[in-house]
Parts: sequence; structure tokens; C-alpha cells
Amino acid sequence: VIVQEGGEPGKDKMKFTMFVEGGKIRVETTMADGRKTIAIFDGDKQVMWMLQPEQHTYMEMNAASMEGMSQQLAQAQQKMQAAMANMPPEQRAQMEKAMAGRGGMGGASAPKTITFQPKGGTDHVGKFTCTLYTELTNGQRTAELCATSLDQVPFKEADLRAFKAMAKFGESMSKMGGRGGYTPPSVEQLHGYPVHSVQYDGARATYEMTVLSIDQKSVDPGMFAIPAGYTKQDMMGGRGGRGPQN
Repeated sequence: VIVQEGGEPGKDKMKFTMFVEGGKIRVETTMADGRKTIAIFDGDKQVMWMLQPEQHTYMEMNAASMEGMSQQLAQAQQKMQAAMANMPPEQRAQMEKAMAGRGGMGGASAPKTITFQPKGGTDHVGKFTCTLYTELTNGQRTAELCATSLDQVPFKEADLRAFKAMAKFGESMSKMGGRGGYTPPSVEQLHGYPVHSVQYDGARATYEMTVLSIDQKSVDPGMFAIPAGYTKQDMMGGRGGRGPQN
């Protein structure tokens, strides 16, 4: 059970409680305003369910659904670009700047190469001793982080496989230009678990994450299933099947 907090530096933080068991991951997020969401990930099936507890609804994300969303977003981007071609230069420049600020409108993106460069030092985050790294995306700094060695955390081999599977799933989401509050850890590349990180957009710090605790506890297998009575919703806003679905 991993508890961490994250958010824009200097602002109210969100709290994440992550449960990892048998290749599955459940992330409970509490927003700064008290709203809650739940994500359940099945590494073997490469599927994620996003639950909205207050509405008793959920959405399902898998390779097929994300490919469909990516295609729809790409079509919308093409239409937008066609419309922008007829705009006056000043207005077109404003639109391009606004789209860049939102990470574009999705669709295919250029391949990204992410590497971690040791900074040659250590730090302490809570009870953890960690090693300092700089994250480079296509050679440009995108984060500074501190990773604790795996011998300091009670992870099993199945837990590490779940992290790896979730990171792979996250790559598919990133191709759509999506940005979420929770990012799966790069355990495999770091040979450790990041307990503190700060993401950057150029020189500006945009997001900070800190692990508060990592404990080995008994986890109810039922936590990784969709609760009875939840209604499935389509990712693009429509409704899917109804009734208890697991």
C-alpha cells in the first residue's frame, strides 16, 4: 500500500493511495476539493477502469478504445488545422500557441526516448534514502527525481511486473497527448522506486510528487473488481451497458 501526494508546486496537493497485489493496481485519488476517483488496472489484460464513486459509473480503457480515441482526436486535429489555414496569420499564431499549451489535440506524436542521468548524490525523503536523477526526454530535462533502492521497499516480483505493465499502458495514453495526475513509476529503468519527483516544462516546475509511506498490508482481492451496480459509460461521453459488471 503506497500513499503519496502530488500537485502543482505551491498549491494544494492531491492524495493518492495505491494498492498493488497479484499484478493488479488500484489508485484512489482524493482531489484538493475532496472529490474522489478510483482507477483499477489489470496488467495481464492491459485494461484500466476509471470509476466515479459519486455517480456509480465507470469507463473502460484498453488498446482498442485508446486507438479509437486517438483516431477521433486525429480527425478533429485535421479539421482544426484545415480551419486554421484560412485564418489571418495573427489569429492562426494565437490558435497554434493555445493548442501547444494544451499539448495539442492528440493523434500521433513523435517517438519519445526517456533516459535517467545520475546526478551523483543522495537525499532523504521521509524514512527513505534515495539517489538523485535527472529525467531526460529526447535529451531535454523533463524531471528531477530521487529513487530509493528496491531493498528498502517491500515489493514482490508480481508488484514489479504490475508497475512495468502499467508503464507500458501509460505509453499508449501519452500518445494521445493526455496528462494525468498519477504517472506510473519508471521502476525498471531506475532499478528503484521514485519517492520524490518534480516535473518541468523548460525551467518551470509544473508538478511535484512525494511518497509518504510504503507498507506491506493485507489487501482485499475485491478491491480490484468493478463494484456491483456501476453503470458503464463510453469514453467519448455516451453510455454503454448497464447493471452490475465485473
